[in-house]
Amino acid sequence: MGEKQRNIILQERKMSILIMNLIYGSQNRYFLRETLEEDAVKPKNYKIMFVFVNDRMRTVIPLNISYLSAALKNDGFSTYVFDTSFFKEHERLNEERKKEDAGIFKPVDYSTIGVCIKTSSLIDDLLHTIESESPNLIGFSVYSQAKSLNIKLAEKIKNGFPNIPIIFGGIHTNIEPERVLSYDFVDYICLGEGEEALVEFVNKMYIGESVENVQNIGLRKDGKIIINPCRPPQNLDELPFLDWECFAPYHQFGPYRGKLLKMALVEGTRTCPYNCTYCEILSINNIIKIAGTKSVIGTNHLYA
Repeated sequence: MGEKQRNIILQERKMSILIMNLIYGSQNRYFLRETLEEDAVKPKNYKIMFVFVNDRMRTVIPLNISYLSAALKNDGFSTYVFDTSFFKEHERLNEERKKEDAGIFKPVDYSTIGVCIKTSSLIDDLLHTIESESPNLIGFSVYSQAKSLNIKLAEKIKNGFPNIPIIFGGIHTNIEPERVLSYDFVDYICLGEGEEALVEFVNKMYIGESVENVQNIGLRKDGKIIINPCRPPQNLDELPFLDWECFAPYHQFGPYRGKLLKMALVEGTRTCPYNCTYCEILSINNIIKIAGTKSVIGTNHLYA
């Protein structure tokens, strides 16, 4: 059996078992481990922690981190997600409630899916988690509307753990790569599609090789900013299926007409065929070209 065919069979098997888990619960996870044992990659003693910045009342699992985590796990690395969702101190946490009061959205009771508002300190919890998890690398996927919180958290991390490298990616990083790299608490950036780039980057970090020439990666050297060119577009059909296990179960639900239903985000392609002048996607279009479509065969069952 060829490597490509083997990967396709493995991904189809993972998708089937994931759907079973969604329908019947987590009791099938042992079957998942047992079934995939022969395909397991040798574990590597290197952990990447993602900081998922969610300062609003949103529950659905994000595509960005779940794709990146899956790619890293598929190569033998371990990952952990620190979830900033539902901390009481978030100023935007009550925005959804205001929309409900105005009649824009129907109200929903998030406590029915296990959501509890966290009254502890976000910063303290984050630093304590880093202390206990001991990651080798910390990553942020940054959206412009939450850039201030991303910057604040990264700066706190670097002050408390100066030896842990921090890498920024995401839409905002693609819009302002030089500015992001000018922050002394950001060690690296990743532009464009991150799955293949991050795996190559982390492998080089793991074995102690230079990452200076890794495509899609930006860094500072001798006081100068170096931004490497991006690799060709990825074939989305060859990416590992998304990693949902690193998120709490309530992230599998989303609001719809006053109800909380199991749902998931699905990516059919990347970038956009339009060029709206007000949209940030213009910056992304200059970096990524549409590579094709991600196979969505069977994915519609996630909504059943």
